[in-house]
Amino acid sequence: KRVFIIGLLTDFIESSSDAWLLCCREVSKYYNSIIRIYNPLYLLERHVPAYIATLIGDFFLRMLSLLGKRTAEMHLLLSKGDEEDGFTLEPSTKEYRSLLLRMMLNHAEDVFSLLSHNIDRLHISIRDDAISLLALRDEIKACYRPIENIEFMKMRIHGDYHLGQVLFTGDDFVIIDFEGEPIKPLSLRRMKYSPFVDVAGMLRSLHYAAYTVLYSKREYRGLEAAAERWYDYACSLFLKSYIKTMSDSACIPENRDDMSHLLKIFLLDKAVYEIGYELNNRPDWVLIPIKGVLRIIQEFKGS
Repeated sequence: KRVFIIGLLTDFIESSSDAWLLCCREVSKYYNSIIRIYNPLYLLERHVPAYIATLIGDFFLRMLSLLGKRTAEMHLLLSKGDEEDGFTLEPSTKEYRSLLLRMMLNHAEDVFSLLSHNIDRLHISIRDDAISLLALRDEIKACYRPIENIEFMKMRIHGDYHLGQVLFTGDDFVIIDFEGEPIKPLSLRRMKYSPFVDVAGMLRSLHYAAYTVLYSKREYRGLEAAAERWYDYACSLFLKSYIKTMSDSACIPENRDDMSHLLKIFLLDKAVYEIGYELNNRPDWVLIPIKGVLRIIQEFKGS
């Protein structure tokens, strides 16, 4: 005679989920925390831990803050002209922002086409990241679109701002070369932009510094996390000092969300520009801006 179990009676166990849902929820919270770190303005809330400060060095920490302050002072001076000299601060119009968006989208498409045509020429160590980036081309272009609806002030800016445009005297900085991006026509160099275009240029330059030195090391792969950490804290010090110095100025948006979106858009535009520049001049360097774009896309996903 065979016996079959057709039912089972157990005690009621009060619960809200199972271990799978618990694990997935907690992993999601972890990823959200990581993504939040990618928000540029989140860096304003970060304090440099003592052990990181020791590794970077007190002197350079002070110099990063000073560079942020000098950058802000440059923008404050550039915003105080009059109508005759063309240096007045003025609000961006919907038409202006639409024009800016079209320029960004057209340039991005040109760079993606250039990258696609050169994909087989890239070193194998670069090709996978380049392919990943091209797969995101529509998503990347969509990240530009919010600029049409963000109201911001525009002004004359440096226009080609990076570490190489700043002289170091030993204890201070002198900003040079105000002619703008050399490859752009004079009409575009004389246009007014958000000062965050310059800020994005400097942040991208810090990213370049971190990775240029990293890739010069024979055993660099284990140091990539350290490079990202250095970049995060360098940006944090620069941005804190910049925003503090600009706090009473109308040059930058009061709304923190608008500020964050603008900075991310200009960071993306600068990194995409760098991809085109490196493909045309230094193909072996193109991995740095490709990594920059992939990182910035994570910032957009985090928002």
